[in-house]
Amino acid sequence: MHAALLYLREHARTEREMRDKLEKKGFDAEVVSYIVTRLRATGLLDDARFAIDWAQARARKAIGSRRVRQELRVKGVSDADADAAIIAMRGKDSIPDAEFDDSGEYDPTLASAIAFARRGLSRLSGQPAADVRRKLTQSLVRRGYGFTDARSAVSSAMLSAADADDSDYTE
Repeated sequence: MHAALLYLREHARTEREMRDKLEKKGFDAEVVSYIVTRLRATGLLDDARFAIDWAQARARKAIGSRRVRQELRVKGVSDADADAAIIAMRGKDSIPDAEFDDSGEYDPTLASAIAFARRGLSRLSGQPAADVRRKLTQSLVRRGYGFTDARSAVSSAMLSAADADDSDYTE
């Protein structure tokens, strides 16, 4: 039990991570099951809470829901807990600079993508607009955003930069 508590001291873990760590340390399956059951009963292991915390932390770093879902799957979080975490990730409080879509509805996924694209514009100044659009879109897709969201976010960021006359990229 001491090894498990030391492992949890670093940061929260999923059940799979805990099982893998304990098995790697040489504990037999029966002991591992007992420890995981005890930790779950005391609330020290909670995959649902872990998934929500992980998703919200990743949202603050402008990581898209596709990538977050993949990371949670690798960590052993169930699809149901991952779905709940993605829904929580899209809550208004998880993204500081909220954006609204064309219909006036809050769209936190778009907000996060736009914020990332705006930050990327400054490092791409002086480059042709087509290159800026392509590079930012590719970067967002790699971060786990869908292509449509990535394109919309880049367009919005570029338009707002042009409106503010902050655009240093060339046409």
